[in-house]
Amino acid sequence: MASTPDPAHSGTAGVALPMKTILPLPVSDEFKEMVLAKFHNDEVAAVCTSDVAIIQFGNKQYEARKGKPDKQMEVKKSVMADMRRLASLFREFQRQFEGDDIPKTSCEMLQRTKYPELECAIRTYTLSGSEDFRAGLKCSLNYLIKKFAKVCTL
Repeated sequence: MASTPDPAHSGTAGVALPMKTILPLPVSDEFKEMVLAKFHNDEVAAVCTSDVAIIQFGNKQYEARKGKPDKQMEVKKSVMADMRRLASLFREFQRQFEGDDIPKTSCEMLQRTKYPELECAIRTYTLSGSEDFRAGLKCSLNYLIKKFAKVCTL
């Protein structure tokens, strides 16, 4: 007896399915004051303060860690470092594209169809000057991307 193909799965192989878009959620004033306002004026900081997904990610990290009042400065530095690392990876990811295909938001790094470009961006970003990759940075990017994916899929 031959089985008929499942209509829910037919035609989806190799097709990019739309990812949930991040709706700008309200960001706490404390996060704006303690983190967003403290970035230096450079290209990576511009991405950190303008990309909705990175802002949401930073806000979520800050809110989760801010319960430690004696470590307020460490929390701020940790959140800012994570946001800068993510923004730097996103900038390297954008360099993998040409023309009108350049990704607009950092959530596009998580699309399965753009995985080869993300892999190349990670490889380029984690290379040190002597063609050796920095294993610690690559490991921290692994966990950072996992946390970022959770925020993007909420």
